[in-house]
Amino acid sequence: MLMQNKNCAPLGFCVLLHTQHHFFEIRGDFMKRHSLAIRLVRTVLFFAIFSLTLTITGLMPMGCGGTNKTLDEAEFYLDQCNAANEPSLTSSCTPALDAATNILDSDPTNAQAALISSSASIGLARLDLLSFMSDLSTLGDSNSGAYSQFRTFISTFESTTLGGSYQIDLEALQNAKGVLNTLLDSTTVELDGAGVATDPLLKRASFQLGLLQALDAYIRPVKLATVAGESHISDIDAVTEGPRIIADYIHADNNLIQGGLSGERANDILTPLRENFCRCSLQTGGFTLSCIRDLMRCEIYASLTHAITTENDYNNDSDFDNLDCIQLLTPSGLEGCSADDTQ
Repeated sequence: MLMQNKNCAPLGFCVLLHTQHHFFEIRGDFMKRHSLAIRLVRTVLFFAIFSLTLTITGLMPMGCGGTNKTLDEAEFYLDQCNAANEPSLTSSCTPALDAATNILDSDPTNAQAALISSSASIGLARLDLLSFMSDLSTLGDSNSGAYSQFRTFISTFESTTLGGSYQIDLEALQNAKGVLNTLLDSTTVELDGAGVATDPLLKRASFQLGLLQALDAYIRPVKLATVAGESHISDIDAVTEGPRIIADYIHADNNLIQGGLSGERANDILTPLRENFCRCSLQTGGFTLSCIRDLMRCEIYASLTHAITTENDYNNDSDFDNLDCIQLLTPSGLEGCSADDTQ
């Protein structure tokens, strides 16, 4: 059953889902009609909202004394945090982040504060997840690749939902991931036999981090490669942003599983990530930034009818052209490889 709290701001859309199983039953038939890329994004967005709901609607246990009061304050501000309303970033998202940060300064392993901090940073990144989900659904069953789809969506999202005056903030998005990554790295996460975190808060933190990484594996490279409507894929640097993109691909898989995603429905999210990982890992050079850039060229440039020049010679014919794209996008062994974890 879905219930909406009319008092929740767009970032705080209170979707209460009794179990993941019931949620998947609701969306199962719909998802089967869409490509893997579309299924990935829509599933990620639904679960991102679900994860944020657990943070901001008081479903998690509270602390005591001063920490309890500060968490109450942080949650109050977070509930008013509206990524599509610029004044809200200052009046609500930032105070929520500050309150959570104050707790983490003295208690770095406070999982609830880390989740609030992450959610506030999502607001500051201007990712209104409801608008994201709604706008993305208009793309329909596109035959273009995920990078091309994200390029179209982000352009529309920033020109309409954000009014053309603001853009998705990649550093805030990185912070939303970073605080959860720090939490999980500094905490002993006990796992059950299926590899799922046994602590409820750490399970939620793992799940939210995995979702953000799955999204940012596409958002970040597309944003970095798109300047004034043109693609500048070669500008994605190998020092700062490249390692972030590679880490998102690799760790989203593990974190989602640690967060409880499993079974057939896990494939809806994990298969597209694993397929792109495998497209590169099956090549001679392996999973590298240059291969990710070539994947983007083969999808985005093709959709723009640009001539394609790859960085790598995937078919070993001494040319660097669209024939290399065929080898890159459809390598032998793709199906078997994509059934495995991105390691």
